[in-house]
Amino acid sequence: MTSYGIAAIIIFVVFVCLGAIKRFKTLVEEEEKKERLKLRLRLEQESRLRLECIIKEEEKRKKQEELKWEEYLGRDRLRLEEEEKKKEHDIALEEKRWRREQNEIQKRELKEMQQRELKEMQQREREERKHRTNTERICQERATAKRIKNAIDDAIDDAVITTAIKVSEVVYVGDRSKSDAPQCVACQGADSDHTFIPCGHMCVCGNCARILKARGDVCPICRIRPESIVKIFR
Repeated sequence: MTSYGIAAIIIFVVFVCLGAIKRFKTLVEEEEKKERLKLRLRLEQESRLRLECIIKEEEKRKKQEELKWEEYLGRDRLRLEEEEKKKEHDIALEEKRWRREQNEIQKRELKEMQQRELKEMQQREREERKHRTNTERICQERATAKRIKNAIDDAIDDAVITTAIKVSEVVYVGDRSKSDAPQCVACQGADSDHTFIPCGHMCVCGNCARILKARGDVCPICRIRPESIVKIFR
C-alpha cells in the first residue's frame, strides 16, 4: 500500500471520527433539551397543583365565610353569593387563560426545536456530501497520477530496452569474436548467460531475459521468437 493510500485512509477515518463526534454532540444537546423540557413541565405541573390547592383553600374559606355570613348576616347572603360566584368566574377565566398561554408556549418551543433539528440535519448532510465529494476527488486524482506514472515508467522501460537491443545488434555482430566473456546485448552491463531456444543464441543476462520473455520479444540476433530461455552455467 502506497503513502497516498495510507493518507487517504487516515483522512477518511478522521472524517468519520469528526462525523461521529458531531452526532454524539447533537445527541447530548437533544438530551439536554429534553431534560429542560421535562423540568419545565414538572414545574408547570407543580404550579398547577399549587394553584389547585389555592383554589381549594379559597373555596374552603368561601364556604366558611358563607356559613359565617349566614349566621350573622342573613340579609346579605344573596349579595355575598353573587360576589363569590363572580370571584369563581374570574378565577376560572384566569386559569383558562393561563392554560392557553402555557399550551401556546409549549407549541412554540416544540416548533422551534423541530426547526433547529431540521437545520442541523441539513447541515450535517451538506457536510457529509462535501466530505464524500472531496474524498472521491482526491482518490480519483491519485489514481490518475498513479496510472500516468506507471504508463511513463513502462514507456521509459520499453524505450530503453528497445534502444539497447537495436544498438547491441551491431555491437554484438562486430565484436563477438574479440571478447572472451560476451556481455548482454541489451544492457551491456552483465555477462550473457541465457540462451534462446530453439535458435541457441546466448546473448542476454538473466534480468534482460526475464524482461524480454515477459514482453514476448524475439531473439535480438536472429529475430526468431523463442519458445523458452535457458540459463547456461560455465
